[in-house]
Amino acid sequence: MSETSAEYDQSVQLPGSEIASEANHNGLDNRRHNLRPTDGQSQNLMNMTKTTSPTSSKYKGVCWHKAAKKWMASIKLHGKPIYIGLFVQERNAAEAYNKSAQHLFGLRMI
Repeated sequence: MSETSAEYDQSVQLPGSEIASEANHNGLDNRRHNLRPTDGQSQNLMNMTKTTSPTSSKYKGVCWHKAAKKWMASIKLHGKPIYIGLFVQERNAAEAYNKSAQHLFGLRMI
């Protein structure tokens, strides 16, 4: 493996064989202060940033409910969706999602 390809290796091991993820979601930023221990893929998937599409919200867990003409917040727990509520303001739906995520997952979501 060449020197340049080694710097792009995204698999990171912490002492004690723990798997790490990057706190700032940048897979190339493996500085010590940016790494946090995870249980593997499940926590890494929960911490992914939201990809946006033209018809969705810019916030994770928030989408436009066409029939109600309001923003809907929902979250997944063990692969099953949990309805949080409908909101007039997109920001309020995002805040409700954040509260639910903090309650369900604690500091892992930060």
